[in-house]
Amino acid sequence: MNSFTIPLNPEETRHATYQGLFKWFINSMSKKYDDAFAGTGVFTAKQLNRMADAKLLTEITHAMIYGITTTTKASLDKLYKEFDSKFEREAEIRTALESGLDSALFGIQLAGTPLAKPLNFYSLVLAVIHHESNLRVPGNFDLPQVAQFEHDERAFNLSVLADALDSEKGVARARDDLTPFASAAKDRTNVADQRATRFKFFLAALEA
Repeated sequence: MNSFTIPLNPEETRHATYQGLFKWFINSMSKKYDDAFAGTGVFTAKQLNRMADAKLLTEITHAMIYGITTTTKASLDKLYKEFDSKFEREAEIRTALESGLDSALFGIQLAGTPLAKPLNFYSLVLAVIHHESNLRVPGNFDLPQVAQFEHDERAFNLSVLADALDSEKGVARARDDLTPFASAAKDRTNVADQRATRFKFFLAALEA
């Protein structure tokens, strides 16, 4: 039980169970970016209180190490256990993750857009990390060709993707070349294939 007499969720349980390097890595990252998460609308204060930020940061870190997958409670628990006493890549992971979060939270217009939703933010941050840092997300990715994308126009290209996710437009009104992206943000959003699809479109927008 937590201080609100509500049963602990998996994130709270992990942070109560593990006291090693990985737990404190996630804890430090949460503290550093919580204000930005709230300010951009990625999470509400209530979600932050229930450690939704810790879950997202853990899922992003999991993808940085193992590639984009369908994460489960068991797979995230395993990550905490595996790196509890030794986390040799901590400095590398921290540098790349901070770079990706800084760029996404402070260099991209997120507030008030669908890009701020955690499911999209997950794939966006991974795309930024893959594009801008020395760390590459494991996996082979064939990037889609999007007719609207313009060379060296990151903000415009991301706005194209944000428009495709606009709830007033929906999948049916998205251009044919953006329909897979819009669909991947509406159905089975925690599944590896949908996550990878969103990642590839975000990466294509950054690399256009």
